Amino acid sequence: MLTATDAGLMSQVFGHRHIRFMVQGTVFVLIAVVVMLFMDWGLRSGTMPIEEITFKGQFKNITHAQLENVVAKHLENNFLMVNLETIQNDIEKLPWIYRASVRRKWPSGLYVEFMEQEIVARWGDKAWLNSNGDIIELSNARLATASMPSITGPEKDSAQLLQSFNDYQKRFKNIGIGLNKLMVSRRGSYRLTTDSGIEIILGKHDIESRIERFLNSYRDILARHQGAFSRVDLRYTNGFAVLWNETANNEFKHSVLWGTYVKA
Repeated sequence: MLTATDAGLMSQVFGHRHIRFMVQGTVFVLIAVVVMLFMDWGLRSGTMPIEEITFKGQFKNITHAQLENVVAKHLENNFLMVNLETIQNDIEKLPWIYRASVRRKWPSGLYVEFMEQEIVARWGDKAWLNSNGDIIELSNARLATASMPSITGPEKDSAQLLQSFNDYQKRFKNIGIGLNKLMVSRRGSYRLTTDSGIEIILGKHDIESRIERFLNSYRDILARHQGAFSRVDLRYTNGFAVLWNETANNEFKHSVLWGTYVKA
């Protein structure tokens, strides 16, 4: 049984807890009101404007003005409301931009970091390939096209064809031959062109073994007749055909054939 003293003590305890809860609740409400007022103030378009934009990257083919024009379209929103992902996506839509990142720079700025496309080859007559094999369309491109290889083929295979071409280049370089063109027809037939204009027809099948056959034959036979032939056809089961120029010796003026032709 509770005595009067015990009841008084319990009343005091519960009273203190009630007061503490009221104080805590009041503080919480005040904090929430302050936060709401700050958010209401901060989200107004006229407050916290973006006053500074910092760009980091190498300006080779893209200009400072081009990037500023893209970012400027989003500056109607204030520092807190500006959509960084949208700005990044719009910057990456610029033909020369490969990748971009955008973040806030307190208290009132944006920091934009970008990377330009690294163009490594021509793709057909009107486009280019970057270092990842992506097809890029560029207007008013000022590139040293004479020193760039040309690759043509199915668009879905652009990355694989660039990788294959780079591999072929290394292998041909080992025997002193430079390559400047790879062409793959709609039917999947491969054809290479050297820096000196020699066409190497590989066909559709056994590409790797046919290249190896050419490299071995060049070391053993063809290297002694540089400048005397313009085409080598490797679409044969165990040999190749050579189209000789008029500058070749009489015994090599006509096409010389080894093996059996396979239409491929």
